[in-house]
Amino acid sequence: MTSTTAVGRLTDEQLNSVLMRSRLSETGCALVRSVREFPPAKAGNAGVYPSILMGFGIQLTTRRNNLLMFVHLDNHVLHPKLLEYWDKPLSFSVIFKNASGRATGRTTYRPQCLCIEEERVYFLDLMPQKALLKSEATGGNMYLRGPDDRWFSGAIQERLVPLGIGHEIWTTSQFGPFFKGNADYLVTEFEHGREPPPPEVVTSVVKLVHQKHVVLRRDLIAAGFDANHLKWIVAHNLVFFPIHEENLISEQCRFYVDEDAYLEEKHARCQDGAGPPMPIQLSLPKREQTIEWNGKTWTVINDGSPFTIRSSNGVLQDIALTDVRRYVDSKAWVYDHVDEPVCLRISPKREFEALEKLKWLTLPPGEARYTFGARKGMPVSPSSLARVHRKVAHADATGISRVLAVMNHYDNCGDHSATADTPETECWNRALTDAYLKNHRPRFSHAYNVYRNYCEACNVQPKAESVLRQRLSRLDQCEVVQLREGVFVAYGRSGYTPNSETDWTLKGRLPWEVGHIDHSRLKIWLVSKVTGELIEKEAWRSVVRDACTFKPLGSTFYFGAPSYETLYRLAIDIVKRWQQLPRFLISDNGPDFKSIGFQLLLLKLGVIFLHRRTRMPRDGQPVELGFRSDIEKIIANLPGSKNNEPNYRSQQKGFRPKDSALFTLEEIAERFCEEYYVVSPKFPSSRTNGETIEDFEARLLHENGTTHIRPVTYDSNFVFWSMPLVENGGGVRFVYSDGSVEANTLKYFSEEFAEYGLLGTEVQVRYDPDNCARVLAWGENIHRWIECWCKEYRVLREFTNKEREEISARIKQSDKICKVDSRRRHDQVLAQAISDMRGDAWLLKLHDRARQNFPKIDGFVFKDGAPLVDIPDLPTDAPNSFSQDIEEEAERAAARMRGQET
Repeated sequence: MTSTTAVGRLTDEQLNSVLMRSRLSETGCALVRSVREFPPAKAGNAGVYPSILMGFGIQLTTRRNNLLMFVHLDNHVLHPKLLEYWDKPLSFSVIFKNASGRATGRTTYRPQCLCIEEERVYFLDLMPQKALLKSEATGGNMYLRGPDDRWFSGAIQERLVPLGIGHEIWTTSQFGPFFKGNADYLVTEFEHGREPPPPEVVTSVVKLVHQKHVVLRRDLIAAGFDANHLKWIVAHNLVFFPIHEENLISEQCRFYVDEDAYLEEKHARCQDGAGPPMPIQLSLPKREQTIEWNGKTWTVINDGSPFTIRSSNGVLQDIALTDVRRYVDSKAWVYDHVDEPVCLRISPKREFEALEKLKWLTLPPGEARYTFGARKGMPVSPSSLARVHRKVAHADATGISRVLAVMNHYDNCGDHSATADTPETECWNRALTDAYLKNHRPRFSHAYNVYRNYCEACNVQPKAESVLRQRLSRLDQCEVVQLREGVFVAYGRSGYTPNSETDWTLKGRLPWEVGHIDHSRLKIWLVSKVTGELIEKEAWRSVVRDACTFKPLGSTFYFGAPSYETLYRLAIDIVKRWQQLPRFLISDNGPDFKSIGFQLLLLKLGVIFLHRRTRMPRDGQPVELGFRSDIEKIIANLPGSKNNEPNYRSQQKGFRPKDSALFTLEEIAERFCEEYYVVSPKFPSSRTNGETIEDFEARLLHENGTTHIRPVTYDSNFVFWSMPLVENGGGVRFVYSDGSVEANTLKYFSEEFAEYGLLGTEVQVRYDPDNCARVLAWGENIHRWIECWCKEYRVLREFTNKEREEISARIKQSDKICKVDSRRRHDQVLAQAISDMRGDAWLLKLHDRARQNFPKIDGFVFKDGAPLVDIPDLPTDAPNSFSQDIEEEAERAAARMRGQET
């Protein structure tokens, strides 16, 4: 069995073959089978990840670690032998021991992932480096580091060896700051059905990279190559790219022929001043020096280029200097480092001051005075004397000179007057402007050489190097303060987060990569579009914004608190508008976002749904900031706004914002949509660096490709999947003998239940929020949708599900029918109640509010302020006693649905 690209679970025969080759015990085989029976997806704390290899969703318990692990495992090039992986399979007890081998305690071990390869089965854990180092410091066998600098657990391996199951530990430090973003950017190339680029395109790109050794991606794009094709070539390792160390989304992205070309290019750019400053490097081994490497002893024969070493048995090996530096920095070579000789530049002034400090130690207490500097003639404080005593004692203990120990690190000369307008400062400012501030990632040497040339041309004595370094340090600190202390602060400032710890999943590096979703109240009073009366019920809006461009991707406006139905409406709006969805959709931890049905819908569409951290509103800054800007741009200046006016004292006495309400919800929605999708894209945002949103999005997608976007077709299949599941029981209902299912207190009939033999079975039922007289049932055995209708379809199809609930509550309060009749003939009672309440102001107001929720759906036809509702005189004993037009509509719907499979 060598097919690792097939999507889905292994069959029983394939699994037995794998377990046989892996040599698992009977208990280990039973353990693996029990893990594979674990439910693949459910509503988790951090979301659900749609696995490319497995073909279904896997629950995320932590957004950072689990997502990084799953993206890594989904890469077929990095794991060609991997067949399956399962998250959070089980837990079992582990006995850990101390350094002497004595058992000291018992703990519960919960592996993060079970991996099944072609010839082995093992548990996999991804842990932070700090936790492993802390465990190693205790001296036990829980987590240890091997000679190859890889971590392992003696206690866990001792528990798993009898089962034949292995164990691996990954550390977060082994992944660079860009790995997770790069891996997620490339993992979409391994999806089932992805078309590879033409062979001639692949050959041209690879040949060009081999000829030039280093090629900028933007040059390839300018030459006419498609960004999606380049992404596929990088994902399949046809050209080299350091996925751990460089950003694949950067404009300076380069493709290399091999790793040696990357190291040479990196070293050359660092020498030119690009990148971070070069670290303090350890001295390389010298000639005739011995090295311990891989358990063998080597001797340096030549320390030049090439670097030659000889083993104890006389084998010679030539190594490139770039590889030598890598072995030394990673401490793979163990040898005695010889410090380079240091030349000291000691001025007579510094030597005089050091000798004067040593004289203080020979004077009686209280008689030591300064004989140099700005404090000349002043007594020396006891703390200064104690500091000199400590330096002298340390010098005597280490064997260095007392004069060098107490010597100042600067030349204390001059009259300490202001030097703002001197010729020397003019030379320094010119050097800063010409060689430092205009340079990309400048270094001290860039400004120092130019400064000395200016001083020589002006016949000015230059300052010491240490003085200039202090000036640069103060300048850098001022720039940092200026950048970090901005006028706008969205939330309370937290501690500094290094780039390696930044969660780039929330940032959105590309358009349509990350979308943030949230709800907010519409702080404005609204009126009915039919009666013109003030609507007391609160209005809300739900918006999805792109984290990269700040562009709204979808929106919906409605009365009442948000619910899971709102999320379905939002997904429909995005797909209908753009025919696509972002790869990540991030929300807060609201109860409506924990809807299992909505998560399964996104999972079916291949969207990764994640939840933000609790009480971290800054994680959702794109959408939170968008709500604030909406209030300032749109709502604040409209009649009926509920916001506090700054000049409220100048308003007339007794003025109320609700008295000035003029707009309906549909008019407000049109204003927002015009701002969202017509006006805003033609202007820059805070994330586009001066470009318009349209140009910025088009440029990034042209340079980086569009395969990360989830294409979704707006068809009947998508609309059906966007219908919510009925409440209770996970949407599962029993099919009665009369060919009906009961949902939302109504009965729905279909002849197809008897035709396909589904009587007496259970089906999954979804309802239409806009039409309470229709539901869809999914037959698992036949893999087919079945459309079901209520008896009074002609009347009830005009009402939403929320209207049905309110009308039912009004009927129960009127005590017109008994409980048994309300359960058996609920649809007839609803139709009769609507007939009795025709023209009633309560029904009119209720129906108007419901239609405001969904303005795109046709509702009642109104004439003279009253709804025109025809109540047909139809028999009620037949399950499907519709009029002729309803029967034709049902036949067309059944024909359309028959044969459709998910």
